[in-house]
Amino acid sequence: MKSFNSAPLPESDMGRVAANIEKYQYPKAHAGIEQKKIKEADFIGHYSSESLARDREYVGRRKAQFSSDTSLQTVDKLSNDKIRKVSECAEFLIIEGIDKGWFPDCTVTKTSDYDDIANGVDCILEHKKGLNPASHLGLAIDVTCGQTMEKKLSAIRENIDKGILPRIKYFKSGNFKGSMDNLPKVVAAIDVHAIDMIFKSTTRGEDIGKHHIRITLLKQFEMQLSAFEGYTRGSKPELTTHFSTALHTVRSIIRELEQEMKKYDHILQEHPTLLKMKAILAEQFPARPSKLPGRILRVEN
Repeated sequence: MKSFNSAPLPESDMGRVAANIEKYQYPKAHAGIEQKKIKEADFIGHYSSESLARDREYVGRRKAQFSSDTSLQTVDKLSNDKIRKVSECAEFLIIEGIDKGWFPDCTVTKTSDYDDIANGVDCILEHKKGLNPASHLGLAIDVTCGQTMEKKLSAIRENIDKGILPRIKYFKSGNFKGSMDNLPKVVAAIDVHAIDMIFKSTTRGEDIGKHHIRITLLKQFEMQLSAFEGYTRGSKPELTTHFSTALHTVRSIIRELEQEMKKYDHILQEHPTLLKMKAILAEQFPARPSKLPGRILRVEN
């Protein structure tokens, strides 16, 4: 249970654990991500050769920039390069967990390099139950190892203020191939210690599909979508329905895991990542009165 409710690590321990993850887990995680991600080359004929070439050039240029900033330090004394690698390990674990059944009736798609870098979306969570279109969820997820949570949430607010929701250019699911527009986006934050403990538990043969970190992530998604919905009611009501629909669907997943959620409720109340996220959301996304009094946005069951 230690990994579920771990206290923040001292800076020296943070660096040591991150270095171990980078050394022992990153090669496997990176190979897994490379295998699962959407390839821009699969869209030859769907987009023009000029468009594909521009995107390849953009990705190559940004990756070169990333590799040159290893000396820049975060507040936790971890280089930006190390933060990216540890976050990629978290991304790998989340995709593996969802693939193994973390969330009922859900699938996950790893985004292309272009959409990862240009749109800040690491993967797309899809939920489809029955034939009711209101139950379908496409949720854009931006994974972080926790150190950049505030920055990522601030970026979401800035885009909301501009009236912008993410657009995914390269997406494949079932028979569909193309772009997806106006996706609600959330941050998935897992601290360095929890990432390390999940890797260790799977090495011992434990089933990642049952790992309790999924409960934390569901609460994160619910908290964020609730905050975004309340914020947009007064500032950008044209975006509210997107968040209302996503929140409705996430809460339906939570209901299906109700017994497990209750088992961890007392721990969730004190979870440091959730407490930090709650404080950031309260500061950055204050609920505002609707500009359309009397209007009620509903999502049908």
